[in-house]
Amino acid sequence: MIKPPFNDDERRLYHLAYFDPLTGIANRQMFIRNLQEAIKRAEAEDATLALFYLDLDEFKRINDTLGHNAGDSILKAVSKRLQLVVEKTTLAQPRVTLELARLGGDEFVLIACSLKDEKAVDNLAKRISRALSWPLMYKRYELVITPSIGISLYPEDGRSVQALMKNADTALHEAKRAGRNEYKFYSRMMNARALEDLALEGELRRALENDELHMVYQPKVEIASETIVGAEALIRWQHPEKGTISPARFISLAERSGLILEIDRWVVDAVIKQLSAWRKLGLDLVPVAANLSGREFVNKGLVWSLSQAADEFDVPPTLLEIEITESVLMSDAEAAKVTVGKLKSMGFHVAVDDFGTGYSSLSYLKSFSVSALKIDRSFVTDLCEDAEDRAICTAIIAMAKGLGIKSIAEGVTSAEQLQYLRAQGCDYVQGYYFYKPQSAEDFQALLQQRMKPISTDVAKMPAQVLDYPLNQSG
Repeated sequence: MIKPPFNDDERRLYHLAYFDPLTGIANRQMFIRNLQEAIKRAEAEDATLALFYLDLDEFKRINDTLGHNAGDSILKAVSKRLQLVVEKTTLAQPRVTLELARLGGDEFVLIACSLKDEKAVDNLAKRISRALSWPLMYKRYELVITPSIGISLYPEDGRSVQALMKNADTALHEAKRAGRNEYKFYSRMMNARALEDLALEGELRRALENDELHMVYQPKVEIASETIVGAEALIRWQHPEKGTISPARFISLAERSGLILEIDRWVVDAVIKQLSAWRKLGLDLVPVAANLSGREFVNKGLVWSLSQAADEFDVPPTLLEIEITESVLMSDAEAAKVTVGKLKSMGFHVAVDDFGTGYSSLSYLKSFSVSALKIDRSFVTDLCEDAEDRAICTAIIAMAKGLGIKSIAEGVTSAEQLQYLRAQGCDYVQGYYFYKPQSAEDFQALLQQRMKPISTDVAKMPAQVLDYPLNQSG
């Protein structure tokens, strides 16, 4: 640590040079000097050193929707929470040295010296995530701010400031890729993955132009009647050389690169055009759900563009359902409530996807007027063996009933799961127990006979075959 001067004027200049004016913690200049000294000490004392590089997920949306004053308030609150983590950790472990800094924007770094081992580094990352993930209040808005964290270790991942920073940044991007609100340790494999991503991003841009993307449709089945009452549209990429590329691979890449907006619009257009084609055939249609990213959902032109597309292709808005994840919905609850209200007033349905994985406030949920809650597949997979998953599923179904909206369980693969969900009063299910995702042609055939009860002996699909659609649903 650099020792400050004693003269008052020099102290003021020192503070301006080495401390962040917004949060009061060390700035980039001070951080670099602190890391240089920490590396020298670690080398001399054969001690451990971990560098935590973190930023706030979807922070730009707060600035864009609520303004920079809101963003500044959040950054101050995050800084205070991080300082509390530092204080509690050093009180509990006096030999540990922690130095916190803000690099700029929503990027923070933490130098941790003399932690016992890698497990202690892992535990500190968990404490940071927990500390930042609790909802924050700004005026009347409840905001959920989550961190993504990349971690590099001295000397395994580098012996210089530049190497440790570069590798922590690479790990941070890997945490973003994993779905945000994650932390990742650096590994050499990540550099190879970064080069693969760069190449795949260019190929994805060409895929949009070359008609390599297509949609499949996973039926939504009403439990009581075991008939098809809807479907979820899921994007697929058939690469001309690499074959099928999982959405779990290319959707996260699209989000990081900004291509997600083009993909969102392509998905909506594809679904509306398909509904129009089926409508011209005189089919008895069911609502089809399309997943939208957080960026598209906060787009001020979303409602207008959906309405224009529906009018252009003569598709009633009631046939289109928009699915948005719980975390996106709650990241700016007030703005989301306005968007949901506009969509509903025009006849579109809105469902909350991956429900149970975020931090929804019941008071906000009541005011959203969504049409359905989709229970995340992670709670359905082991509900017959895991008491906690059963309790979560039961609570979500009861909550939906109390709010007068429908509940949908994703990823149902067995009769036992279906039986339990039926007993709890769940309304709908999706999953391989009834149907795998269907091509447009195969789903059209199902629509033509959808009033007939499903024969589960014939339609049931093997549970061991898994499929990972957009936003992990289906």
